[in-house]
Amino acid sequence: MAFSLQEKRQFPRISVHAPIRYQIRGQGEFENLTCDNLSTGGACLISDKMLPPATTLMIEIQLLSRVFKAIGRIVWANSLAHSYNTQLGVQFIEVDPKEGKFLKDFVNMKLSNNQTGKEQ
Repeated sequence: MAFSLQEKRQFPRISVHAPIRYQIRGQGEFENLTCDNLSTGGACLISDKMLPPATTLMIEIQLLSRVFKAIGRIVWANSLAHSYNTQLGVQFIEVDPKEGKFLKDFVNMKLSNNQTGKEQ
């Protein structure tokens, strides 16, 4: 029996192309990459660097006029065909309750807008 990615997901995802700043935990500088999609449990990021699974990141995602902050762990990494970029699957492992509520409200708003046909 074949399973789709959708069937494996615990949290609904939304397409969000937002700038992200990240820092590998325990290292110095923040770097930039892009968010491809987002849920309350994690995100798919696009990077020009291959970062190995189990790497812990401090993440800042610009959403609306606010910056969402979380600690995430890379759970998978795939090279993109015909590109030098990599998709990184990141699970949020530490989220402040206020940040978590903001993210949940943001995702629900986008899901609601998608269902009613409103512009994002």
